[in-house]
Amino acid sequence: MATAAGCGQGLVYLRQAVVNRSRSVLRQRAVAGPSLQTGPPDRPGAARDTLVALEPGGVGAALRDLPERQREAIVLRYYADLSEDEIAAAMRISRGAVKNHTALGMSALRAALDPATPQPAGPADSGDAGSGHEP
Repeated sequence: MATAAGCGQGLVYLRQAVVNRSRSVLRQRAVAGPSLQTGPPDRPGAARDTLVALEPGGVGAALRDLPERQREAIVLRYYADLSEDEIAAAMRISRGAVKNHTALGMSALRAALDPATPQPAGPADSGDAGSGHEP
């Protein structure tokens, strides 16, 4: 059976352990400086928050079907109204990659939302151009 003295010693030990760990963390932060501190924890991007707010059909469904990077670029560009430079910084990619993801995503959205609209041939489809296979 535990005695009152034994419980008191356990609390003293626990308090000292917490104090020591806190001091250790503070020392590490002081030595490492602000440049080595970790950033905010990973969390789903703005694209996910925006998609949750959209209705289940139409644009929301088409956006959910896009690859993650294309969806993120489109949401940041057209929903968050960020510039290409701001998107590049947020996604940690080049400005050219932002343009590419946005263009590919918009093309896929057009195709998903209006399948009757003919899509221009992109670089990957250039081998099929002029093949004469019209429906």
